[in-house]
Amino acid sequence: MLQKISQFNIVKFSLANLKSAENLKQTLKKGIPIGSMRQHTDGEVLDALSQLTSESPVQKTRDAFALLREVPTSVAEVLSAGWIAASEDKTALLSEAFSNYQGEKIFEFMKKALNDRDNLLMKSIEILSVMRKVPSVTE
Repeated sequence: MLQKISQFNIVKFSLANLKSAENLKQTLKKGIPIGSMRQHTDGEVLDALSQLTSESPVQKTRDAFALLREVPTSVAEVLSAGWIAASEDKTALLSEAFSNYQGEKIFEFMKKALNDRDNLLMKSIEILSVMRKVPSVTE
């Protein structure tokens, strides 16, 4: 069994993965797929770009724009982000459903909301598989 499992290249889910999932959760809540993410914050990117002038060397410009590069996330991070978001949104979803809908409409609303989240997670996983197969996407 261990030989079979070793072929999947499974690694331990770390604190760094959890932090990544927390960041991805914010993007997911905006309705944006999370199959990739930037390794640098908006602040770091804006700081580097704001330092560019018309006289900036080409390499400095390339380095600044390279901060926008996206890297694939792991499936575990995508699913963890989805689970965290779903856990946090559970009360709001129930409140909205029971406050705004009656009878069967309550369950239709909840089913649609949950299906939308699941579809977004599936799109995210599809995106990361493409990014891993096509290196030019991330370069």
